[in-house]
Amino acid sequence: MGLRIDNFSNRQFKKFAALQLSDKITTTESEQFIYLEKDSNKFVHKKLIKKFHNDTASNMRAKFDIVSKLLENSEYLNIPELVLPESIVTIEGEPHGIKMPLIESNVNMALLLRNPKVNTKQKIKYLKEILRIIQKVEDIYELQDEYFLGDIQESNFILDIDEQIIKAIDLDSSYFNGLTIFPSRYLAGNKMIRKFEHKYPMDASHLYNIPTRETTYLQFAYMILNSLTNESWHRFSESQYYNSLAQLSSQGMDNKIMEFFESLFSRPETLQIFPEDLDRIDVSKKYTITR
Repeated sequence: MGLRIDNFSNRQFKKFAALQLSDKITTTESEQFIYLEKDSNKFVHKKLIKKFHNDTASNMRAKFDIVSKLLENSEYLNIPELVLPESIVTIEGEPHGIKMPLIESNVNMALLLRNPKVNTKQKIKYLKEILRIIQKVEDIYELQDEYFLGDIQESNFILDIDEQIIKAIDLDSSYFNGLTIFPSRYLAGNKMIRKFEHKYPMDASHLYNIPTRETTYLQFAYMILNSLTNESWHRFSESQYYNSLAQLSSQGMDNKIMEFFESLFSRPETLQIFPEDLDRIDVSKKYTITR
Protein backbone atom coordinates (compact mmCIF):
# COMPACT_ATOMS: atom_id res chain seq x y z
CA MET A 1 0.00 0.00 0.00
CA GLY A 2 1.43 3.35 -1.01
CA LEU A 3 1.21 6.68 0.73
CA ARG A 4 -2.32 8.06 0.71
CA ILE A 5 -3.23 11.71 1.20
CA ASP A 6 -6.61 13.01 2.37
CA ASN A 7 -7.07 16.69 1.59
CA PHE A 8 -9.66 18.92 3.27
CA SER A 9 -10.60 22.56 2.93
CA ASN A 10 -10.48 24.82 5.96
CA ARG A 11 -14.26 24.95 5.84
CA GLN A 12 -14.54 21.15 5.97
CA PHE A 13 -12.02 20.79 8.76
CA LYS A 14 -13.75 23.33 11.00
CA LYS A 15 -16.80 21.05 11.05
CA PHE A 16 -14.92 18.13 12.60
CA ALA A 17 -15.69 17.50 16.26
CA ALA A 18 -12.77 17.62 18.67
CA LEU A 19 -12.03 14.37 20.50
CA GLN A 20 -12.52 14.80 24.23
CA LEU A 21 -9.79 13.17 26.33
CA SER A 22 -9.32 12.80 30.06
CA ASP A 23 -7.24 15.57 31.60
CA LYS A 24 -4.96 12.80 32.85
CA ILE A 25 -3.91 11.96 29.27
CA THR A 26 -1.03 14.09 28.05
CA THR A 27 -1.30 15.13 24.38
CA THR A 28 1.27 17.83 23.79
CA GLU A 29 1.98 16.83 20.19
CA SER A 30 -1.40 17.29 18.55
CA GLU A 31 -5.09 18.13 18.58
CA GLN A 32 -7.41 15.24 17.78
CA PHE A 33 -10.62 15.29 15.76
CA ILE A 34 -13.34 12.85 14.71
CA TYR A 35 -13.94 12.46 10.98
CA LEU A 36 -16.95 10.58 9.56
CA GLU A 37 -15.72 8.88 6.38
CA LYS A 38 -18.09 7.25 3.88
CA ASP A 39 -16.97 4.21 1.91
CA SER A 40 -18.10 3.22 -1.60
CA ASN A 41 -21.26 1.67 -0.12
CA LYS A 42 -22.07 4.90 1.75
CA PHE A 43 -21.31 3.22 5.08
CA VAL A 44 -19.89 5.69 7.60
CA HIS A 45 -16.64 4.89 9.42
CA LYS A 46 -15.38 6.98 12.31
CA LYS A 47 -11.77 8.05 11.89
CA LEU A 48 -9.35 9.88 14.14
CA ILE A 49 -7.37 12.81 12.74
CA LYS A 50 -4.29 14.04 14.58
CA LYS A 51 -3.48 17.64 13.69
CA PHE A 52 0.09 18.33 14.75
CA HIS A 53 1.01 21.51 16.58
CA ASN A 54 4.43 21.35 14.94
CA ASP A 55 3.53 21.42 11.26
CA THR A 56 6.90 22.67 10.06
CA ALA A 57 8.24 21.20 6.85
CA SER A 58 10.89 19.14 8.69
CA ASN A 59 8.46 17.61 11.19
CA MET A 60 5.85 16.85 8.56
CA ARG A 61 8.50 15.29 6.33
CA ALA A 62 9.48 13.04 9.25
CA LYS A 63 5.82 12.08 9.73
CA PHE A 64 5.46 11.48 5.98
CA ASP A 65 8.45 9.13 6.12
CA ILE A 66 7.23 7.02 9.03
CA VAL A 67 3.62 6.82 7.79
CA SER A 68 4.85 5.89 4.30
CA LYS A 69 7.07 3.18 5.77
CA LEU A 70 4.26 1.80 7.92
CA LEU A 71 1.92 1.63 4.92
CA GLU A 72 4.63 0.09 2.76
CA ASN A 73 5.05 -2.68 5.35
CA SER A 74 1.40 -2.96 6.39
CA GLU A 75 1.13 -6.60 5.26
CA TYR A 76 3.87 -7.55 7.71
CA LEU A 77 2.57 -5.26 10.45
CA ASN A 78 -0.92 -6.70 10.11
CA ILE A 79 -1.24 -7.35 13.84
CA PRO A 80 -4.68 -6.72 15.42
CA GLU A 81 -3.02 -4.95 18.34
CA LEU A 82 -1.42 -2.24 16.17
CA VAL A 83 -3.51 0.82 15.24
CA LEU A 84 -1.73 1.81 12.03
CA PRO A 85 -2.01 5.25 10.38
CA GLU A 86 -3.98 5.25 7.13
CA SER A 87 -2.99 8.51 5.46
CA ILE A 88 -1.40 11.93 5.66
CA VAL A 89 -3.93 14.74 6.16
CA THR A 90 -3.55 18.02 4.27
CA ILE A 91 -5.61 21.18 4.68
CA GLU A 92 -5.80 23.38 1.59
CA GLY A 93 -2.97 21.24 0.20
CA GLU A 94 -0.64 21.81 3.17
CA PRO A 95 0.30 18.82 5.40
CA HIS A 96 -0.96 19.12 8.95
CA GLY A 97 -1.60 15.64 10.35
CA ILE A 98 -2.51 11.99 9.90
CA LYS A 99 -5.65 9.87 9.81
CA MET A 100 -6.16 6.51 11.52
CA PRO A 101 -9.01 4.29 12.76
CA LEU A 102 -10.91 5.62 15.76
CA ILE A 103 -11.23 3.14 18.62
CA GLU A 104 -14.27 4.85 20.08
CA SER A 105 -14.82 2.66 23.15
CA ASN A 106 -11.47 2.53 24.91
CA VAL A 107 -9.67 3.19 28.15
CA ASN A 108 -6.15 4.57 28.02
CA MET A 109 -3.68 2.45 29.95
CA ALA A 110 -2.41 5.58 31.73
CA LEU A 111 -5.75 5.60 33.55
CA LEU A 112 -5.35 1.96 34.61
CA LEU A 113 -1.68 1.19 35.21
CA ARG A 114 -1.00 4.38 37.20
CA ASN A 115 -4.24 4.13 39.18
CA PRO A 116 -3.72 2.97 42.80
CA LYS A 117 -7.35 1.77 42.85
CA VAL A 118 -6.62 -0.85 40.18
CA ASN A 119 -5.34 -3.98 41.92
CA THR A 120 -1.93 -5.47 41.19
CA LYS A 121 -3.36 -8.65 39.68
CA GLN A 122 -5.22 -6.66 37.02
CA LYS A 123 -2.19 -4.47 36.31
CA ILE A 124 -0.04 -7.57 35.76
CA LYS A 125 -2.65 -8.88 33.30
CA TYR A 126 -2.44 -5.64 31.30
CA LEU A 127 1.36 -5.58 31.42
CA LYS A 128 1.54 -9.15 30.12
CA GLU A 129 -0.63 -8.18 27.15
CA ILE A 130 1.56 -5.15 26.42
CA LEU A 131 4.68 -7.33 26.55
CA ARG A 132 3.06 -9.74 24.08
CA ILE A 133 2.53 -6.83 21.68
CA ILE A 134 6.17 -5.76 22.08
CA GLN A 135 7.36 -9.29 21.37
CA LYS A 136 5.01 -9.78 18.40
CA VAL A 137 6.62 -6.72 16.83
CA GLU A 138 10.07 -7.99 17.79
CA ASP A 139 9.32 -11.30 16.03
CA ILE A 140 8.46 -9.75 12.63
CA TYR A 141 11.34 -10.94 10.46
CA GLU A 142 10.00 -9.96 7.02
CA LEU A 143 10.89 -6.27 7.41
CA GLN A 144 14.01 -5.08 5.61
CA ASP A 145 14.68 -2.42 8.25
CA GLU A 146 14.56 -2.91 12.00
CA TYR A 147 11.33 -1.60 13.50
CA PHE A 148 10.60 -0.51 17.08
CA LEU A 149 7.50 0.93 18.73
CA GLY A 150 9.82 3.61 20.08
CA ASP A 151 7.89 5.41 22.80
CA ILE A 152 6.92 2.61 25.20
CA GLN A 153 4.75 4.18 27.89
CA GLU A 154 1.25 3.88 29.32
CA SER A 155 -0.43 6.60 27.23
CA ASN A 156 0.51 4.84 23.99
CA PHE A 157 -1.59 1.77 24.78
CA ILE A 158 -5.36 1.50 25.09
CA LEU A 159 -7.84 -1.17 26.11
CA ASP A 160 -10.27 -1.67 23.21
CA ILE A 161 -13.46 -2.33 25.16
CA ASP A 162 -15.39 -3.82 22.23
CA GLU A 163 -12.66 -6.28 21.25
CA GLN A 164 -11.33 -6.68 24.81
CA ILE A 165 -7.70 -6.45 23.74
CA ILE A 166 -4.96 -3.93 24.37
CA LYS A 167 -3.75 -1.98 21.34
CA ALA A 168 -0.70 0.16 20.59
CA ILE A 169 -1.49 3.65 19.32
CA ASP A 170 0.49 6.72 18.18
CA LEU A 171 2.57 4.63 15.80
CA ASP A 172 3.46 7.76 13.84
CA SER A 173 6.15 8.20 16.50
CA SER A 174 7.54 4.69 16.12
CA TYR A 175 10.87 4.02 14.43
CA PHE A 176 12.36 2.30 11.41
CA ASN A 177 16.15 2.14 11.31
CA GLY A 178 17.49 5.27 9.61
CA LEU A 179 14.37 7.42 9.95
CA THR A 180 13.79 10.34 12.31
CA ILE A 181 13.79 9.57 16.03
CA PHE A 182 10.88 11.02 17.97
CA PRO A 183 11.09 11.79 21.71
CA SER A 184 10.17 9.10 24.24
CA ARG A 185 8.64 9.95 27.58
CA TYR A 186 10.85 7.64 29.65
CA LEU A 187 14.09 8.36 27.76
CA ALA A 188 14.06 12.09 27.02
CA GLY A 189 15.71 13.95 29.88
CA ASN A 190 16.52 10.72 31.70
CA LYS A 191 19.79 11.62 33.42
CA MET A 192 20.57 8.10 34.59
CA ILE A 193 20.78 6.51 31.15
CA ARG A 194 23.19 9.21 29.94
CA LYS A 195 25.81 7.37 32.02
CA PHE A 196 25.18 4.20 30.00
CA GLU A 197 25.48 5.53 26.46
CA HIS A 198 27.35 2.38 25.37
CA LYS A 199 24.10 0.47 25.95
CA TYR A 200 21.60 3.23 25.20
CA PRO A 201 23.33 5.27 22.44
CA MET A 202 22.20 8.74 21.39
CA ASP A 203 21.59 10.06 17.90
CA ALA A 204 24.20 12.22 16.16
CA SER A 205 22.74 15.44 17.55
CA HIS A 206 22.76 13.97 21.06
CA LEU A 207 19.09 14.76 21.55
CA TYR A 208 17.39 11.38 21.65
CA ASN A 209 18.23 7.75 22.40
CA ILE A 210 18.20 5.50 19.35
CA PRO A 211 15.33 2.98 19.68
CA THR A 212 16.68 -0.55 20.12
CA ARG A 213 15.76 -3.77 21.87
CA GLU A 214 17.53 -2.37 24.93
CA THR A 215 15.53 0.88 25.08
CA THR A 216 12.34 -1.12 24.49
CA TYR A 217 12.87 -3.34 27.53
CA LEU A 218 14.14 -0.44 29.62
CA GLN A 219 10.93 1.48 29.01
CA PHE A 220 8.80 -1.59 29.66
CA ALA A 221 10.66 -2.13 32.94
CA TYR A 222 9.80 1.43 33.94
CA MET A 223 6.16 0.66 33.16
CA ILE A 224 6.24 -2.35 35.50
CA LEU A 225 7.99 -0.47 38.30
CA ASN A 226 5.83 2.63 37.99
CA SER A 227 2.66 0.53 37.93
CA LEU A 228 3.59 -1.55 40.99
CA THR A 229 4.71 1.34 43.18
CA ASN A 230 2.90 4.38 41.72
CA GLU A 231 6.27 6.14 41.49
CA SER A 232 8.21 7.61 38.55
CA TRP A 233 11.31 5.43 38.33
CA HIS A 234 12.45 7.03 35.07
CA ARG A 235 13.22 10.16 37.09
CA PHE A 236 15.46 8.35 39.60
CA SER A 237 19.19 8.86 39.92
CA GLU A 238 21.40 5.76 39.85
CA SER A 239 21.56 5.60 43.66
CA GLN A 240 17.79 6.08 44.00
CA TYR A 241 17.21 3.31 41.45
CA TYR A 242 19.34 0.72 43.25
CA ASN A 243 18.14 1.75 46.72
CA SER A 244 14.56 1.35 45.53
CA LEU A 245 15.31 -2.06 44.01
CA ALA A 246 16.75 -3.13 47.36
CA GLN A 247 13.48 -2.14 49.01
CA LEU A 248 11.49 -4.21 46.50
CA SER A 249 13.77 -7.18 47.15
CA SER A 250 13.24 -6.88 50.91
CA GLN A 251 9.47 -6.83 50.28
CA GLY A 252 9.68 -10.18 48.49
CA MET A 253 9.96 -9.27 44.82
CA ASP A 254 10.73 -12.39 42.78
CA ASN A 255 14.43 -13.04 42.14
CA LYS A 256 14.09 -13.52 38.37
CA ILE A 257 12.19 -10.25 38.03
CA MET A 258 14.83 -8.56 40.19
CA GLU A 259 17.57 -9.89 37.89
CA PHE A 260 15.71 -8.40 34.93
CA PHE A 261 15.56 -4.96 36.60
CA GLU A 262 19.23 -5.13 37.61
CA SER A 263 20.36 -6.20 34.13
CA LEU A 264 19.06 -2.94 32.63
CA PHE A 265 22.21 -1.21 33.85
CA SER A 266 24.52 -4.00 34.99
CA ARG A 267 24.80 -6.08 31.80
CA PRO A 268 25.68 -5.29 28.18
CA GLU A 269 22.42 -6.96 27.13
CA THR A 270 19.23 -6.89 29.18
CA LEU A 271 17.96 -10.29 30.27
CA GLN A 272 15.03 -11.62 28.28
CA ILE A 273 11.65 -11.57 29.97
CA PHE A 274 8.42 -13.22 28.83
CA PRO A 275 4.78 -12.52 29.70
CA GLU A 276 4.51 -15.63 31.86
CA ASP A 277 7.47 -14.41 33.92
CA LEU A 278 5.28 -11.60 35.26
CA ASP A 279 3.17 -14.26 36.99
CA ARG A 280 6.12 -14.67 39.34
CA ILE A 281 5.23 -11.32 40.94
CA ASP A 282 3.28 -11.89 44.16
CA VAL A 283 0.12 -9.84 43.60
CA SER A 284 -0.95 -10.19 47.23
CA LYS A 285 1.89 -7.90 48.30
CA LYS A 286 1.84 -4.10 48.30
CA TYR A 287 5.13 -2.83 46.85
CA THR A 288 6.18 0.55 48.17
CA ILE A 289 9.39 2.55 48.30
CA THR A 290 10.59 5.43 50.42
CA ARG A 291 13.04 8.02 49.15
